[in-house]
Amino acid sequence: MSKWTKGMLSPNPGGRPSVVPTVAKKILAETRNFAEVVEFVLSVLRGTAGEDLADSKSRRWAAEFLADRCLGRPAQRIDVSTGDAQPRVPYEVLTDAELSQLEAITAKLHLAATSADGVDEGSGIH
Repeated sequence: MSKWTKGMLSPNPGGRPSVVPTVAKKILAETRNFAEVVEFVLSVLRGTAGEDLADSKSRRWAAEFLADRCLGRPAQRIDVSTGDAQPRVPYEVLTDAELSQLEAITAKLHLAATSADGVDEGSGIH
């Protein structure tokens, strides 16, 4: 069989079969729509699930499990900055002619960017 290329019919039109929905449906069916799981986790939290699950680590797990699934996990803030976004350009090494060219190119790029955003070029809004 040759390599699939754009425009060809997909050799797998339905995509990869998913097992998760089948497993999830089975879990829901076997646990009275997840009620038994919640009851078990609550018993761990309350310390009534048995002696081997009455320790603080098990109870903390139960509290986190319920909070994560009932309230949702808290949003995580991720810093993706790489430091100074625009490095300093040593303009002093450019000649006057090169600076003029750079200004013209920058103006042209700015005009193209604002035109693409739908900003009226004659409005003075940039």
